[in-house]
Amino acid sequence: MSYDADRKRKLSQEEQEETMKKVGEDMVMAQEEEDEDDAFDDDDEEEEDEEEGPTLQEMVSRDRANSLINEFINNEKEELRRMLKEVQQENESLKKILKRDYNVSYHAVKKDYEM
Repeated sequence: MSYDADRKRKLSQEEQEETMKKVGEDMVMAQEEEDEDDAFDDDDEEEEDEEEGPTLQEMVSRDRANSLINEFINNEKEELRRMLKEVQQENESLKKILKRDYNVSYHAVKKDYEM
Protein backbone atom coordinates (compact mmCIF):
# COMPACT_ATOMS: atom_id res chain seq x y z
CA MET A 1 0.00 0.00 0.00
CA SER A 2 2.81 2.28 0.66
CA TYR A 3 3.87 1.85 -2.95
CA ASP A 4 0.45 2.88 -4.25
CA ALA A 5 0.26 5.87 -1.91
CA ASP A 6 3.78 6.91 -2.85
CA ARG A 7 2.95 6.56 -6.55
CA LYS A 8 -0.28 8.58 -6.16
CA ARG A 9 1.61 11.27 -4.30
CA LYS A 10 4.26 11.42 -7.07
CA LEU A 11 1.57 11.59 -9.76
CA SER A 12 -0.25 14.27 -7.82
CA GLN A 13 2.99 16.16 -7.34
CA GLU A 14 3.84 15.87 -11.07
CA GLU A 15 0.35 17.07 -12.01
CA GLN A 16 0.72 19.94 -9.61
CA GLU A 17 4.13 20.86 -11.10
CA GLU A 18 2.71 20.67 -14.64
CA THR A 19 -0.23 22.81 -13.61
CA MET A 20 2.09 25.35 -11.98
CA LYS A 21 4.27 25.32 -15.10
CA LYS A 22 1.25 25.95 -17.34
CA VAL A 23 -0.01 28.67 -15.03
CA GLY A 24 3.46 30.27 -15.10
CA GLU A 25 3.58 30.10 -18.90
CA ASP A 26 0.07 31.53 -19.13
CA MET A 27 1.06 34.36 -16.81
CA VAL A 28 4.16 35.11 -18.89
CA MET A 29 2.11 35.10 -22.10
CA ALA A 30 -0.54 37.32 -20.53
CA GLN A 31 2.16 39.73 -19.33
CA GLU A 32 3.71 39.84 -22.83
CA GLU A 33 0.31 40.54 -24.39
CA GLU A 34 -0.30 43.26 -21.83
CA ASP A 35 3.10 44.79 -22.59
CA GLU A 36 2.30 44.77 -26.31
CA ASP A 37 -1.07 46.40 -25.63
CA ASP A 38 0.64 49.02 -23.47
CA ALA A 39 3.14 49.70 -26.24
CA PHE A 40 0.30 50.20 -28.72
CA ASP A 41 -1.52 52.41 -26.22
CA ASP A 42 1.64 54.50 -25.74
CA ASP A 43 1.92 54.91 -29.52
CA ASP A 44 -1.72 55.97 -29.66
CA GLU A 45 -1.14 58.52 -26.89
CA GLU A 46 1.89 59.91 -28.73
CA GLU A 47 -0.16 60.20 -31.92
CA GLU A 48 -2.91 61.96 -29.98
CA ASP A 49 -0.33 64.39 -28.58
CA GLU A 50 0.90 65.07 -32.10
CA GLU A 51 -2.65 65.58 -33.35
CA GLU A 52 -3.34 68.24 -30.72
CA GLY A 53 -1.41 70.73 -32.80
CA PRO A 54 0.95 73.48 -31.81
CA THR A 55 0.57 75.38 -28.59
CA LEU A 56 -0.20 79.07 -28.48
CA GLN A 57 3.43 79.87 -27.76
CA GLU A 58 4.58 77.81 -30.76
CA MET A 59 2.04 79.54 -32.98
CA VAL A 60 3.17 82.99 -31.83
CA SER A 61 6.79 82.00 -32.40
CA ARG A 62 6.03 80.70 -35.90
CA ASP A 63 4.04 83.83 -36.72
CA ARG A 64 6.91 86.04 -35.62
CA ALA A 65 9.39 83.98 -37.65
CA ASN A 66 7.14 84.14 -40.71
CA SER A 67 6.74 87.90 -40.39
CA LEU A 68 10.52 88.34 -40.10
CA ILE A 69 11.07 86.15 -43.16
CA ASN A 70 8.43 88.06 -45.15
CA GLU A 71 9.96 91.38 -44.13
CA PHE A 72 13.41 90.21 -45.23
CA ILE A 73 12.07 88.93 -48.56
CA ASN A 74 10.21 92.19 -49.21
CA ASN A 75 13.33 94.24 -48.41
CA GLU A 76 15.40 92.11 -50.79
CA LYS A 77 12.74 92.40 -53.48
CA GLU A 78 12.69 96.20 -53.17
CA GLU A 79 16.47 96.37 -53.30
CA LEU A 80 16.53 94.19 -56.43
CA ARG A 81 13.88 96.38 -58.06
CA ARG A 82 15.91 99.48 -57.25
CA MET A 83 19.07 97.90 -58.69
CA LEU A 84 17.21 96.83 -61.84
CA LYS A 85 15.90 100.36 -62.31
CA GLU A 86 19.44 101.78 -61.93
CA VAL A 87 20.84 99.28 -64.44
CA GLN A 88 18.07 100.08 -66.91
CA GLN A 89 18.75 103.82 -66.55
CA GLU A 90 22.46 103.26 -67.05
CA ASN A 91 21.74 101.12 -70.11
CA GLU A 92 19.53 103.84 -71.59
CA SER A 93 22.16 106.50 -70.97
CA LEU A 94 24.80 104.33 -72.68
CA LYS A 95 22.48 103.87 -75.65
CA LYS A 96 22.07 107.65 -75.88
CA ILE A 97 25.84 108.16 -75.75
CA LEU A 98 26.37 105.63 -78.54
CA LYS A 99 23.68 107.25 -80.63
CA ARG A 100 24.85 110.82 -80.02
CA ASP A 101 28.64 110.38 -80.20
CA TYR A 102 28.95 107.74 -82.84
CA ASN A 103 25.68 108.03 -84.75
CA VAL A 104 25.12 104.34 -84.16
CA SER A 105 21.76 102.72 -84.06
CA TYR A 106 21.88 100.47 -81.05
CA HIS A 107 19.74 97.84 -82.72
CA ALA A 108 22.02 97.69 -85.77
CA VAL A 109 25.11 96.79 -83.73
CA LYS A 110 25.92 93.12 -84.09
CA LYS A 111 27.17 91.46 -81.01
CA ASP A 112 29.91 88.83 -81.16
CA TYR A 113 27.61 86.18 -79.77
CA GLU A 114 24.87 86.90 -82.35
CA MET A 115 26.81 85.94 -85.47
